[in-house]
Amino acid sequence: MKNLTKIAIAGFLISVIAPLASLFVATADAATAADVATHNSQTNCWVIANNRVYNITAYLPNHPGGINAILPYCGHDITSAFSGHSQNANTILANYYVSDLIIPDTTRPVITRLGVSPVNVIVGNVYTDAGATALDNVDGNITSRIVTVNPVSTTTLGTYTVTYNVSDTAGNAALQVIRTVNVVATTTPSPTPSPTAPPSPSRQINISGRVTAISSSSLTILTEERGSWIADLATSTAIVKRGKPSLFSGIIVGTKVKIKGILDSAGNRIIAVKIIITGKKDHLEDNHSLNGEDKGKKNGWHQLGRDDDDENESEQDD
Repeated sequence: MKNLTKIAIAGFLISVIAPLASLFVATADAATAADVATHNSQTNCWVIANNRVYNITAYLPNHPGGINAILPYCGHDITSAFSGHSQNANTILANYYVSDLIIPDTTRPVITRLGVSPVNVIVGNVYTDAGATALDNVDGNITSRIVTVNPVSTTTLGTYTVTYNVSDTAGNAALQVIRTVNVVATTTPSPTPSPTAPPSPSRQINISGRVTAISSSSLTILTEERGSWIADLATSTAIVKRGKPSLFSGIIVGTKVKIKGILDSAGNRIIAVKIIITGKKDHLEDNHSLNGEDKGKKNGWHQLGRDDDDENESEQDD
């Protein structure tokens, strides 16, 4: 009787201790996905579920579907296949927990350069590098691990490259960051462009052309070389016909004229001083005069002065 009792107790202890023994043995092993993949047999079966590693070797004979139902999953991730199981099944699986899955870190750390690049340093001056910082997704701030190579010599003119490198605990190297440092003889500030000065309102100008439009206070003159101009008549002191004094006889569209005057502040309008009629219109039908009267009618719109030299004036800017 005593022997039977001993046998029964021994069987009970084996049934309880055996799974626990396998658990303690398993915890001594690594728990990456690559390691789990090597435990893929009936006598050594590990699985992954929800990023946790389980050694279910001792459970295989007790599986309701039999060993063959679970054997194909040994060494693999069963998260998807196990997701529909009951709470009781999850409780049983928890008994075979080894460790959380170790997921390899493959992400590079990132280096951030401080300050600008390039940097100009006057020869003979002291150069102090602004440095850089580094962050890693697993290790966090690893600025202290940055390896900086600074070859700058401020006694020698030239261009130098400062480099920054760092690696995380997993061995992932950051992309190298650089800074260009120029040791120069002197610094030359960028010239400040001078604002464009407006044309002087007192600049004299002579133009010759044909009248293309007439108003009560201005003429529009089309020249061959300078395009179209507007002559302001408000300040005209003389209108001369072929160099001889006379009353205004009616400038019409098409009349050839020479205008002597000065540019306004914008540089595109002439304040007329003298207007000289140098020829009649050619094949133009508009017979409206400056004051709206027909060609040939005279009026006293301007008292004419004499300037015998105007007829010989050439078109030029004074």
